Amino acid sequence: MKVTLDEITRYLRMGTASPDEALINRIELLLDNSYKIIRPTHVWRRFTISHGVIGTADQYIPITGTLSMHLRNCREAYLVCGTIGTSFDALLRKVSTISSSDLLILQAIGTALIEKWMDSTEYKIRKELAIGECITSRYSPGYGDFPLEAQHTILNLLDTPRKIGLSLTDTILMVPSKSVSAVIGVQRERSAIYAETSFGPQNIQTSTATAINGPYGTAVKPPSFARPLIIKPIPTIEPTIEETINTNRTAIGPKKAPTAPISFTSPNPSASFLNNFENTAPIPQRKKKPNASPAKLQHKESNHERSSCSSGINIDAGTPNTIPPIVTRSGR
Repeated sequence: MKVTLDEITRYLRMGTASPDEALINRIELLLDNSYKIIRPTHVWRRFTISHGVIGTADQYIPITGTLSMHLRNCREAYLVCGTIGTSFDALLRKVSTISSSDLLILQAIGTALIEKWMDSTEYKIRKELAIGECITSRYSPGYGDFPLEAQHTILNLLDTPRKIGLSLTDTILMVPSKSVSAVIGVQRERSAIYAETSFGPQNIQTSTATAINGPYGTAVKPPSFARPLIIKPIPTIEPTIEETINTNRTAIGPKKAPTAPISFTSPNPSASFLNNFENTAPIPQRKKKPNASPAKLQHKESNHERSSCSSGINIDAGTPNTIPPIVTRSGR
């Protein structure tokens, strides 16, 4: 179990400031001493969530408030406790009499060590999960409206005083001080839930499990932690150009024998399209004017005769129209 310098400076509340060389050397010295004395241990137990509580008939934790939000969709839950041992508390008491700055650094080192230890505990819990299960993050008493008094029930259910030497004081302080108690929910993976619905697996974008190389070996990260699943809608098949044109021709064209569908695979697509269009498109017919009545025709001919006589043209009904010769008087 190794912690980095960045993790320690984060618990020192340094923000974006970079530690100088003297501070780095002091952190490394105290961290080496801490590695030599810590004795990390943990214990956990799995419970079924029934009637809104976790635990047994005699001792149980009611699931209310923010804890109920954290455990939504969970049918089971783990109660977990971990500590880095009482030796680290002895080192804290010793350093407190020597240097307050070293005590502040050592407190940050202890917090980073217990958090790293609880992370490794989660990796081990994941190895116990059945196929299609995943776990939530840790949720400890004191978060939100989860009361600190719940630590009494957690420690009693796990029998921590006997198993790992973890107990509580009258003021609900944990001994050893660098210890954690938490609740971890057990959920079914989203891919397992959606696969049983009517959508079917063909419309589900599943995620694959990811291997994580942790300080205590390789753990499997469940698919639900990799990325959220997205139900993809069934795509709509759009008609092709040929299908659209043939459908329109069938709807508006004349009732005649069916012709071959238009194909665009010929060497000259435009020629093929025009040939098929000529065969299938209706030919417009010019409308004939109705025959005039005999009275109208006679009236029209009389008007034509009057106009011809006025212009000096002799019209013979039996012979074609001719222009009379010009007559001149003799002697002129």
